[in-house]
Amino acid sequence: MQTQIYLFFDGRTEEALDFYKKTLGIEVEMLMRFKEAPGPDDPNCPSPSHPNAVMHSSFKLGGQSIMASDGHVGGKPDFKGFALSLAVKTEGEADKLFAAMSEGGQVTQPLIKTFFSPKFGMLTDKVRCELDGAGLAAIGCAALEDLNALHAAGDGARGAARGAPCAGRQGAVRPHGQVR
Repeated sequence: MQTQIYLFFDGRTEEALDFYKKTLGIEVEMLMRFKEAPGPDDPNCPSPSHPNAVMHSSFKLGGQSIMASDGHVGGKPDFKGFALSLAVKTEGEADKLFAAMSEGGQVTQPLIKTFFSPKFGMLTDKVRCELDGAGLAAIGCAALEDLNALHAAGDGARGAARGAPCAGRQGAVRPHGQVR
């Protein structure tokens, strides 16, 4: 079984794809509009109310293919109940990516040093796609091996790890989504 990410931008897919091309360097693999679906002769494909809206698209981010659609085209994407995390290799990359992704968006946690990453931050980008923890997007530069080692070592090691504080005691995101 394979897991596939499918994001619904509710009428803002093209804007999102353009923004992610600029900020993340995504490569759009395919894009199909509702007007390109089989015609009215097919009873399973009623005439679209928004013919130019994106019915389906796929883009490559790093080594991952992600799908996206305008869905019901209401204009208010509502991303809840999941998180997207972007991991980079250097602090410089984290700084650059965080600055680009937060442009026009809302920073919920500025980039800081934590016990699990030398740079970690959370934001909602301008197309309302939230990054990390309870529907927020996170950008960090911790190695996955470091997070797994902290998780396996237990609470004593977490507190001493890297000698850095959590991102505020209340609601600090811990490895594997545990909240302190």
